[in-house]
This record gives sequence, C-alpha cells and structure tokens, in this order.
Amino acid sequence: MAEGASGALLSRPLPGVGPAVSDTFGDAAARDLMARARAARLRGIEGLESYQGRVWERIYIGLDGPAFRRERGLLQEERSGLVRWSAEGERRVLWEGARRDIPVAGVSSGRDEEMAQSLARELGGSRLPPPLTFDPGSDRILFGGSEWALNPLADTAGLHYRYSSGDTLRITLTEPDRQVVLAEIRVEPRRSEFRLLAASLWFDASTGALVRAVYRPARPFDLALDGDSGEGSDVPRLFRPVRAEIRVVSVDHGFFDFQWWIPRRFLFEGEASVGRLARFPLSVEWTLSDVDVNAPVPLELVGDDLPDGWVRTEVMVARPSREDSVPVIRIVPPGGTLATGPGISDATARERSTFTPGELRDLEGRLASLLPSPALGRVELFWGLEESLVRYNRIEGFAAGIGARTLLPGSREVRLRVRSATEAPLPTADLRVRGGTQGRRWEAEVYRRLVSSSEWHDATSLPSSLSNAFNGEGPTPWFRALGASAAVERGGAGQRWRLEAFGEAHSSAEFGTGAHLRRLIDEDRHLPANIVAEEGTWGGLRGDLRWQSGVDPLRPRAFSRLLAEAAGGASTFARGSVTGGLVFPLLPGWDGALELSAGGAAGALPRQRRFYPGGPSGYRPARVGEYEGDAFWLARAEVGRGFTGARGVVFVDALRVADSSLPPEAPGRGWVASPDLGAGVGLSFLDGLVRFDLSRQLRPEGGWRLQAYLDALF
Repeated sequence: MAEGASGALLSRPLPGVGPAVSDTFGDAAARDLMARARAARLRGIEGLESYQGRVWERIYIGLDGPAFRRERGLLQEERSGLVRWSAEGERRVLWEGARRDIPVAGVSSGRDEEMAQSLARELGGSRLPPPLTFDPGSDRILFGGSEWALNPLADTAGLHYRYSSGDTLRITLTEPDRQVVLAEIRVEPRRSEFRLLAASLWFDASTGALVRAVYRPARPFDLALDGDSGEGSDVPRLFRPVRAEIRVVSVDHGFFDFQWWIPRRFLFEGEASVGRLARFPLSVEWTLSDVDVNAPVPLELVGDDLPDGWVRTEVMVARPSREDSVPVIRIVPPGGTLATGPGISDATARERSTFTPGELRDLEGRLASLLPSPALGRVELFWGLEESLVRYNRIEGFAAGIGARTLLPGSREVRLRVRSATEAPLPTADLRVRGGTQGRRWEAEVYRRLVSSSEWHDATSLPSSLSNAFNGEGPTPWFRALGASAAVERGGAGQRWRLEAFGEAHSSAEFGTGAHLRRLIDEDRHLPANIVAEEGTWGGLRGDLRWQSGVDPLRPRAFSRLLAEAAGGASTFARGSVTGGLVFPLLPGWDGALELSAGGAAGALPRQRRFYPGGPSGYRPARVGEYEGDAFWLARAEVGRGFTGARGVVFVDALRVADSSLPPEAPGRGWVASPDLGAGVGLSFLDGLVRFDLSRQLRPEGGWRLQAYLDALF
C-alpha cells in the first residue's frame, strides 16, 4: 500500500474517545484505563516544565547471507551528548561525542579526518536525539524523523485496534512509602497491515501515564505491497522479494522525582532481506541518564561563548501534534574531538547493548500472540531469477520455472515452485508452509529436488550457474531427493540454529549435458560424470548451528559452525562436522586468519552423504567433488596486507580425506597420514565479501586454479 493511501486509511475519523466498534474493548477495565490514558496523553505531563540529561545512542546495520561464514558490519555509529526538553517547545542538544564506522570497508571517523568533519556537519543539522522528540500528544509513532504508524492511544485508534486487559504489577517504593500499580493493555490490530501495531502497553493505573510500550508491526514490510506505486516492479527479480521485519520496538519510561514518567530507554530490532541473496540486521538503541527535572538551563547548553571550532545552530522545527514550530538549538564541537568524546566506547556497536538476549526473547514472545491473521485471497506469482527459479548445471542443462505464494491465517506463508529443465524428463518442485517471525521460524515442506552433496558449495546459486555456463562444471556430486521435512529455526545477534526432521527417497541424477562456452575454444574438453547415488529411503534429523563474535576489523573475530545428521532406513548412519575460525590483526596493516574443520561418520554412509570438501570455501586447489570420503580434516591459513576494504592475501591449505571402505593397507583409508597441500595468492575486497584467488596444488603436484567467489575468511 502506498504511504499516501495508508495515511488516509489511518486518519478515518472516530467520534470522541469511545469505541467505534462493539468489540473495541475486551473488558470494562480496559475501557476505563484507556480513557484515563488518552486523557493523560492529551493533558501532557502536568507540572513538568523541563528535563535534561545525558543521551547515548547507537545504530548498527549488518550484512549476512544464508551460507555466509560470518556477519559483516555495514554501519556502526555511536553518539553521546547533553539534551534538554522543555514543555514550552524549546529543544537543546550539545553533542559531546560521535563515531561512525563502516567496518566492511575499514573506514572510521576516528581515523579519517574528512569523515569526522562530515559527521560534525551532519550533527549540526541532523534529526533530533530521540528523547527530544518526546511528544505525548502525537497521534503517530515516530521513527527516524518520520511518521511511521498509528498510535494506539490516538482518538481514531478504535477503528484499527482492539484492547484487552493484561497483567498487573505492583511496585513498593521505600521513599516515599507508597505503592505504584502498573496495568497492562494488550493491543491487537484489526488488520494485517504494516502501519498497524501489535502492542503491550503498561500504564500507571492511578494516573494513566504510559510507563512502557512494546510493539511491532502487524506484519513485515513488503516493498511490493507497501511501497509507492511501481517501486516493487522496479526491483530486478534477482533481488525480490524485498522485505523488512521489525521484531520488537520497546520504550521504557523512568519514574523521576516519584512524579513523572519520562522515556529513558529505547530499542529497535529488525532485519531487511533481498531475495535469497542477503539479509541486513538492524539495531537502534538509546538511553537517557543523569536526568534533572525542572532545573535551570546549564551553561553548557546555552552556547553563547563557545571555544574556537565549535558550532552553534538554531532552527525552527515543526511540531505536527500542536500545529506549531519549536526552536531547536544544536551545539557541536570540532570533528576531530568527537571520536574520543564522553560516552564513546572502544566496543563495537554490535557488542555494546543495554538489553540482554533474555530480555529480547521475552519482548518478542509477549507480542507473538497479538499478531492478526493476514487478509486472504492474494496470490503472488514470480519467475525468472526470483527465488532461484533459473539455473544451469550439467545434470539439468538449462532449468527455469514459475512460483506462487500467498498467506494463510496465523501469518503463515505458502510457497510453491515448479521448475522444468531441458535435460530432465520430470520437473522439480517444492511446496512449503512457513510461519513465525524472522528470529523464530518453523516450516514444513514436501519436495522433489536436485541436491548437491557438498556443504562447501551452493551449486544451485546464480554464480554457480554462470560459472557452469561459461567454464563448465567440475565433478560436483548430485542426487535427487523426493520427500518431506519439518524444521524450526532460531536466530539472534551472533547465533543461528536450525533443526530439521526429514523423510526422503534418494536416487541417482543422470548426466544431462556437457555444453558450455569454453568448449568453443577447446572441443576436447568434457565434463566428468556424476556420482552413482545409493538408492533407498531414509528418515532422520539434521542440525545446523552457527555462531560468531565480533564484527570490528581492528579486533579479533571468531566464528564456528556445527553440522550433524542421523538417519535410518535403507541404511543407518550418522555424520557430523565442526568448523572454527579466527580472524585477527597482526601488525599495523597486516591481518591473519585461521580456519580448522573436521568431520566423520559412523554406520553405513551412502555415497551421496559423504564429505566433498573441495572448492573455494573448502580446499581451494581442488574442485568440488575431486575429494570424497567419510572423514576429513582441513586447515586453511591466510596472511593479508592492506586494509579491510582491499588487501592482498597469501594462503596455504592442508587437507586429509579418509575412506574407510578401502582395504586396511590402502593409503587413503586413514586420516592421520600426511595431508595434501596447496597454496596461492588472492585479492580480497570489503572484508572478504568479494574474493579472487589463484591457487595451486603442491602435494601431489597439480595445476593452477583461478576462481572468484563470495564470503572468504577476510
């Protein structure tokens, strides 16, 4: 829905403050408390003339992908300063510290003078610190300086929300001797629209003052539905769908002088995504401390006699709720002093948070039951590069398809994809039902698909298809799977896991085509045959656990991944692998990285479930499928010179693969013997996001390999 249309919808009039629909209030207590809360909102905060304090704010935007080793930081920013809010309208801010980092490029305002000066200029004319946007009378929820959603306390809100009583909390104060009763109102949006909120609102029961607000949109933002007309169709299909999910927004108020509830802590946690390519975690947080109420303006915030290099600006800013404008005074020190100002820490914004993981889980869980069911009936079709419907490989040849998705009650998404291929007689297809939120998902799926056996290579991705079409495909191991699965996923800052139960029948995938552009100049070049998969039916469990710590390129960063699978049926087997890595600074301009992996299996392991650790994300001198076995260990070490945005790299890889099916005297049976070795040089860009390598097998001696890929160690 376009913003203009959405704004008109949310502005439909509601007479008075009572309900416009008979089911607006679930009980009389909710009706009475909402009446007091609306009256308190319109009165403002009686007796509160001003407050001032110290604000600290942080913003973090990351970049991650389904198969990435680790998340990278796109933007980290911290700000700190003194602020003053006045009931008459005047706002004052003295910025004392600020730092902006772009970790993926190795750029920071603490080291770049031009960037520091640009940040100082921005602070002189930027949006207000969030505590200064405090406006109890506004009908809209503000975020990032714009009106985002309809306030559940607005007079017109009854047409769009339902209200019911929730929990009650009693707090006993020692000075003065009194008890404060907090009552919860649960707010349920009537429609599944991005600009409506599911909320848990806590009020002071005696005054109706808002004490805590926890909310999230009724559904994720979808550019095709919620963007301006034509925006969704302008996005290339490779990047569709474009979505953003806000998991939780929390505003806590402090009880100052045992009289006034004033916002003191804020959290915004969300994530945007572009198709299957990438996701962008977003976190915004601020705190207000050292608060003084109804105190005179301190000299620091007057700004009449500033040192050299300091800047004072004063502008009038509109206040929509009162249809007037208020003066805003900003004071900014020289840019070179901001990065070391009070309140600016050496810790990265991703690691420095005033909310614990337990608090975040509790906040998300409180809102989950309030989300409405989506409107039914809309079916969205997609094709082309969207959802990887187009691909090329030596099994299928050229494959293309069409898909459809729609929503069911309970915010469950149903997706169907069907893909036919030039070299395959039967199409592949999958039907998936998915529910939950970005950090807490479940899904069920039935499928007939072509599967790659290697965990080190996404063989169905667009880069793989382009490489197959131009250069021909190596010995990538493929098999076909027909079955069903059910899975749960959990994720948050620094960790993500998935547990899947499955039952599926495996069969071999026959070689389809050897056509590729390189054969135009090398007619004798032929592609290798595929593995012969063991046919049968298996059922079991698969698990995938990822963890990482750190995104700051100037500090050590660690990551790990654990894969496990156990199945029974045509045979009984268990397999698992663990990978751990560390990226660390060595000397100024020099960095190192080390990654260790090991895996093994027990039971009768079918060939299609063996380990195939070759390729750019594994043993780089070899192609995917050149090595196979039921146990392995792999070590990869790198040294780089340059900066995070661009650096040259020297690396060495060591691999040992064991095959227990060989005779006891065979050299390849055990995994303790001398490993194969390879080495090479590379160019890394954007903290390893894009990488070019030239590698060679040293033991046994082999040829050179040139490869480009995403998500290197650094």
